[in-house]
Amino acid sequence: MKPMRKLLRALLRPESLFLLFSLTFGAVLLERTPPLEVPDEYNHFYRAYQVSEGVALPLKATGDVPNYETTEYGRTGGMLPANLREIEDPPDAPFPATARSVSQRLQRMSKTTIDPQKRAFLSFSNTALYSPLAYLPQAAGIFLARTFSRSLLVLFYAARMANLLVSVAVTWLAIRTLPAFKHLLVALALTPMAIFMMPTVSADALTNSVAFLFVAYLLRLACHGDARLTWREFLPLFFLAALLSWVKPGYATLALLYLGVPPQRLNGRLAYWLRFAQLLAVTALCGGAWACLVGPTYTPPSDSWYAPAKLQYIAGHPLFLGEYTLSIFWPSMIAYLVRQFVGCFAFFDTPLPLWFVGLHCLSLSAVAILLRLPPAQQFGLRLRLASGAVFLIGYWLLLLLVYISSTPAGSLQLFVQGRYLIPFGPAFFLSFAGVGRRLVTLPAARSRLVIVWICYLALSLSFVVSVINHRYAG
Repeated sequence: MKPMRKLLRALLRPESLFLLFSLTFGAVLLERTPPLEVPDEYNHFYRAYQVSEGVALPLKATGDVPNYETTEYGRTGGMLPANLREIEDPPDAPFPATARSVSQRLQRMSKTTIDPQKRAFLSFSNTALYSPLAYLPQAAGIFLARTFSRSLLVLFYAARMANLLVSVAVTWLAIRTLPAFKHLLVALALTPMAIFMMPTVSADALTNSVAFLFVAYLLRLACHGDARLTWREFLPLFFLAALLSWVKPGYATLALLYLGVPPQRLNGRLAYWLRFAQLLAVTALCGGAWACLVGPTYTPPSDSWYAPAKLQYIAGHPLFLGEYTLSIFWPSMIAYLVRQFVGCFAFFDTPLPLWFVGLHCLSLSAVAILLRLPPAQQFGLRLRLASGAVFLIGYWLLLLLVYISSTPAGSLQLFVQGRYLIPFGPAFFLSFAGVGRRLVTLPAARSRLVIVWICYLALSLSFVVSVINHRYAG
């Protein structure tokens, strides 16, 4: 009986639970979600293929570039094998995709053999601007698959598989690193939208996992006893800040979570603020360096999308930021983002039902409030306030960045998706995590609560798979 109990305890650890559910349901979703049934997945694939050939910077098309074409995304992309275009549906294909059109797409991809000698300019402006670091897992999968196959379908699924494995590994490391509230991070990482993005070619999978790891390590510095922090302990934090800024600079505001670290953890206030300044400098320099490198290659789809024009509009309309702030905190916008945060699949045409969204929000809140792991008592008011402030500031700035980068000047119709907020999920829930820990004090009661939550995870993720199956049923 003792070996069985040890095995059961090992399986009930948050890290083990995450591995079990993420690999199981990640593999199922990888197989059940057809190619390109994730927003912009073909553009993510183009960028990943470009990185797999050792090309870090995108190309800005001019009249000197042969075989280029202008699309709604402008003329930023790269010279890639011409028949990579076979991944795209023909103009007369139905949208959203039907079971028949998905079947035709799979047949077309399986019959396409990549010819690296015949090249054309392919435009993918929205993903070309991302750092190559965001596509290293997918590019590695494509690179390895190319050693034994030139099939477009094989290369595509190799990119998906590599992205799943790396994002699961990094998130697992984040859960291992987190000193408290491990179950909360498991719950966030297994939110339907988060787990849906892992087995795709999208850069969001790695972005989410790196953000989780950054937050986990910062909390480890904040909650790890009363010992003084040395400069060596800050090196991993600086590395993760640089990585996060390179992957997606829009989440650099997570660095402000450092303000939740008690000043007494360092040798005086001067050392405390010096480390904070160094963290901000690393974040700004890395994000700024990539922006300077890639900025000259960007071509907006139209003049109204040009970022300087929108900044000029904001400067010339003092009331605009107030209207913008009101619009992003309006109840209908919050409800829309929450529903997409929990799960809205395919091309936003397959949302989870409202009852499920409400139930899942209650589940996340219950895990945050009731479940804990020592040393939760060290998670004080300072860290809670910092977490709440980081979420609010990050939310405001992220949506403003969406406006500047992808919304016509003067418009408040933001094309924003709730999954953009997944990296800020830990900051939101940590602002009130553990406030109800006194309600569940007995170990037996806590164990029963964990078992109920595990059953919910299994049922909820199974329901998500059934929704996706139904969406593409013939």
